[in-house]
Amino acid sequence: MRIVITNAVLSNAGDGAIFESIVHAIRRVNNGGRAEIVVFDGNEKNTSLLYPQFDIRQQYIVPTSNRKIVKRLTQLRRYAMLLFLAYVPLSQRVAKLVMRVASGPLSQMVKVYSEADIVISSGGTYLVDHYRFTPRVWELILAKKLSGGRLVLWTQSMGPFDSVVKRLSMRSLARRVDNAYFRDERSLRAWNRISHRSSADTDILPDSVFGLRTFAQRINEELRIDFVGEILVSVREWHQGLNGERLDFEQYSSAILECVQVVRSLNFEPVAVSTCQGVDGYSVDDSDTASQILSGQGVVILDGHYSPEALIDLIKHARFVITTRMHMAILALICQVPVFAVAYENKTIDLFRGLGLEKFVVEIEHFDDKWVRNNFPGIVQDIQSSVLASSVLSDLERRAILPARDLA
Repeated sequence: MRIVITNAVLSNAGDGAIFESIVHAIRRVNNGGRAEIVVFDGNEKNTSLLYPQFDIRQQYIVPTSNRKIVKRLTQLRRYAMLLFLAYVPLSQRVAKLVMRVASGPLSQMVKVYSEADIVISSGGTYLVDHYRFTPRVWELILAKKLSGGRLVLWTQSMGPFDSVVKRLSMRSLARRVDNAYFRDERSLRAWNRISHRSSADTDILPDSVFGLRTFAQRINEELRIDFVGEILVSVREWHQGLNGERLDFEQYSSAILECVQVVRSLNFEPVAVSTCQGVDGYSVDDSDTASQILSGQGVVILDGHYSPEALIDLIKHARFVITTRMHMAILALICQVPVFAVAYENKTIDLFRGLGLEKFVVEIEHFDDKWVRNNFPGIVQDIQSSVLASSVLSDLERRAILPARDLA
């Protein structure tokens, strides 16, 4: 069986954990069978070094030129080609002709999708209005046309599709999807609004990273650093509240500093580390944001890349985690390490509310010095209550791998 996983973002260890959870789930359901897996990622040059065991290809919609004008013009040209190929009749004979006459990246994409039995669009948060996702939709439509096999949207947050263009593109995609899985009711409602002509099987399931729980339990490697961070702090740059209004980043930064002071007053040592850092060619580096916020505060800031396995190792040796990145929170949850989260998108609020952990999450627009002084010390005192019972985690793991069972 040949499986193509597309829309992977392996430069981000949170999305890397999603990818690994998909692979683990597929192999677990197939009793260790090794399906042939090809991955499309936007930073193949560097992520192929992080994941040398996988066949990673550069995603067609993400050109690699270092010159901004060339990159933008190439991107627009590829968008036009995708739009054309996605919506014109395209037989296997025509596809083979495209492979013969097209340039390298286009030919490679067509060849890979044409040979796929199953195409999986990786789990995550990219089919949301905050991002320009229509080219990804066109690529998925083309992938379905070329492969003729199943098209699966792994566990997603999506919507609300307020713009006409996004609604139309998603309606077109929905008609071609065989299975679609969602993290929350909000995303399912968004899907239902645009999928009237879709016959896709749908379900609401836990984030796929919960499927790594057994894997995380087995990680017991030597620490990759010379010390143990008692409190891990994950930050990110963000400028919009959940309410859609512009966010004062200085307010967020000051609140993080206030949390660090609370932690220090309890004689804990904070260490800054996050899921998005230390990878060349990736536009986001949370260690830069940590330096901007915490420089001069005596906080150790780890600036290298940490794989999902390395983060799990660090988390398992921490007392608790303060995080803005949702998958840093999920990794803490599956390790049964206490966690407090600042939610910059609805997905984190939905996650914590669904688990009955409302006390341990705050919307980013409400997260300021006053909120920290009034609430955070009490949260720290009760932080052990954020640890999920083993029975709860077992059920989350069981349900998180259900998409793979549906493929069998």
